[in-house]
Amino acid sequence: MRRNKSKTYAQKLNQQFKEASRLIAAFPKIGKLTDEENVRIKIVRDYFMVYEETETEVHILTIWNTHQDPENLGWEF
Repeated sequence: MRRNKSKTYAQKLNQQFKEASRLIAAFPKIGKLTDEENVRIKIVRDYFMVYEETETEVHILTIWNTHQDPENLGWEF
């Protein structure tokens, strides 16, 4: 997938986020643990999907562009 700020790129990226969300919902422990309890990270291309797992739900907390300074993310992993 070429990254050229096109509408097509955005649509494909959105589809990948949806697929990752379904995967996380089915297998919540698939992501890498962070220093926060129950908070995990799933990598989707150049992005981190940061999510929290509870006993009954999974909440996506943020989607982080990895080109940004990781110090600003607020989680260590």
